[in-house]
Amino acid sequence: MRRKISSQNDESISKGIFQPSDIAVWGVGFVLIVMFSNMLVRHICHAIIRFDCPTGWPISVFEFRLPDSTTVMNSVAIFFLFVLLINILWRFSYTLPLVILFGVALVLSTNLLHGWETGFITPIAGGGNDGLQYFHDAVKVHNWNDFIRDYNKLQPQLLTHTRTHPPGALVVFGIMIELFKKPGHISLFIAVVSVSLSTLFFTAFYLTCL
Repeated sequence: MRRKISSQNDESISKGIFQPSDIAVWGVGFVLIVMFSNMLVRHICHAIIRFDCPTGWPISVFEFRLPDSTTVMNSVAIFFLFVLLINILWRFSYTLPLVILFGVALVLSTNLLHGWETGFITPIAGGGNDGLQYFHDAVKVHNWNDFIRDYNKLQPQLLTHTRTHPPGALVVFGIMIELFKKPGHISLFIAVVSVSLSTLFFTAFYLTCL
């Protein structure tokens, strides 16, 4: 009985959670769902009720652009880096610390395709002179006890992101500003934490499914 269970586990591990065909189906399905959702929203906007309907919804915060030669070369380099890291991980049996380290490296390198300013500073402190991010409200807070106590009174005066959410997110940004000061450094910290936690959670999910 133990041998049978062991062989079943070995077979599950060798197959993995997703097969290449599964990834292809889910990938195509995701694209089709996004396209259909975009068409549905635009139909409602034009035929039923008018509202703010960006052309690229739900990815309207991005802009499509043709890559220049530098971006193409960097993309090719990142692709070969990805292949190299996959081979290293395979040799070391996908050791968790290496997976996290290489994941962070790939996230940071792909963000750098846009340059340091656009890839790391703008997501935290973008929005022009007036600003619109949590960062811009957080740097104005000098007494967090007073801010949290009077949050309901101050809320209408805050920027869009802060005004439409509880104060917890702004408090987190306040802590990160105290620790790292600069928006780019905050982006690096968020990338490391996000990749690390995502890897840990996905690993637990993977082991649960086996």
